[in-house]
Amino acid sequence: MDFDRGGEDGEGFCALRYYYNGERMGQGKEKAKAYLKENPSVFAKIQGELRTKLFGESSEPAVAAAPNT
Repeated sequence: MDFDRGGEDGEGFCALRYYYNGERMGQGKEKAKAYLKENPSVFAKIQGELRTKLFGESSEPAVAAAPNT
């Protein structure tokens, strides 16, 4: 997953753009979360990769739920 600083709003805030495998998921955390809810297969892939890197688990969960928040 890659992050890119987005443009500034009127108050100088820079929203992050979220990417996964070169595909833009959205600008800002809420849009990236909405993308993952709408694309559960992408969520499952990311979750599996994180589990492998963090815990050494090699299998993805049978059913992965999208984040609730």
